[in-house]
Amino acid sequence: MGHPSFASLSFAYPAVPLPRREAIADALSAWDSPDVFVFSTCLRVEVAGPVTDSDLVDRFERVAPGGVSEGKLRSGADAIEHVFSVVAGLQSPIRGEHEVLTQFRAQVVRSGLTPPLRRMVERAVSVGRDVRRHVEAPRGSLARIAVDRIGDVDHMAVVGGGEMARSVIEVVSERRPGTSITMVLRQPENVLPPDGVEVLGMDSLRRVLGSFPVVVSATSTSGRLVSERDVERSLADRDTELLLIDLAMPPDFDRPQAANLTYLTVDDLADRITAVTPDDDLDLMVAGAARETWRAHAHADEVGPVIGSLFAVVDEVVESTVNRFSGRLREDGDTEVLRQAVHTAVRKMLAKPVDHIHTSTSPAETAASVEAIFDLHGEKRVVDEAQS
Repeated sequence: MGHPSFASLSFAYPAVPLPRREAIADALSAWDSPDVFVFSTCLRVEVAGPVTDSDLVDRFERVAPGGVSEGKLRSGADAIEHVFSVVAGLQSPIRGEHEVLTQFRAQVVRSGLTPPLRRMVERAVSVGRDVRRHVEAPRGSLARIAVDRIGDVDHMAVVGGGEMARSVIEVVSERRPGTSITMVLRQPENVLPPDGVEVLGMDSLRRVLGSFPVVVSATSTSGRLVSERDVERSLADRDTELLLIDLAMPPDFDRPQAANLTYLTVDDLADRITAVTPDDDLDLMVAGAARETWRAHAHADEVGPVIGSLFAVVDEVVESTVNRFSGRLREDGDTEVLRQAVHTAVRKMLAKPVDHIHTSTSPAETAASVEAIFDLHGEKRVVDEAQS
């Protein structure tokens, strides 16, 4: 087998502007590989997996020719640390934002992943949760920045029913309780709106654009909600200006050309974010978890068979123990209870040795020591002793 690898490609704000991120995300939308994941937020597109950097580049170029030069290529521990940091929200303009972890779990955590990638994904989620426990929800978020731009209005509309749309509604309700909110949804009958929020169908969107002072759009639609021409027609009879904030990725609208419109994208809002001083402790936490994960991954070929043999011996010991004592049980169902109890107890005893192998600075040497301690080459003798 080849040497274990891990690589990532990142296309992120502000280095990669919104139109290019949209084009890249669109090109990657049909990429469904069990050993590479694609993760998109409104401000970034990430591609990563336990493959070599050259393999990742070659495969990316077949899907999105010429796009690699716009991204940042990382490999090995650096790539894993970057993925962990992104999932934890530490690479976001608003450091520590919680929405990224939720989006990552929704997009990437799925069945069918190869075991190495599944382990990486699960570890990334675990690290993200650890960071979340150490960080209060940041005061800033794109939803809050959007609401900052709104000002005092009597009523407004929010298009979409996902997490970002609901975050906007929550912030408006908190900061401007006197503002009435209308949700515009594709399937309003399938959505339970927050208390006091009116709901309209998507067929009302043009009317909303033509009459509401503020519209915030944050759907997960893959294309535009209405054409640029339809937006211009909606604005034609307005005698006041519309503030249209488009938080979607890809955008819900093409940038309309109209004198009575202020149109803002996620990049426009991100430009207004004040830089936050990094938290060295959080960065060190993520970096340490990434190094441990990389060591375990890099030495998987050496330590995997040892751990597999260790659990195989344990399973045989459990079966022999159950067979030995099952004759003393009163009911047939008690045998399964005994098996589960013994299995749980023995596996729990092995949790720390296995974790020690994974987190050791020399996993192969540690695995060899564990192999010798448990005499894994003498499996038959271990089982025989358990039966005696």
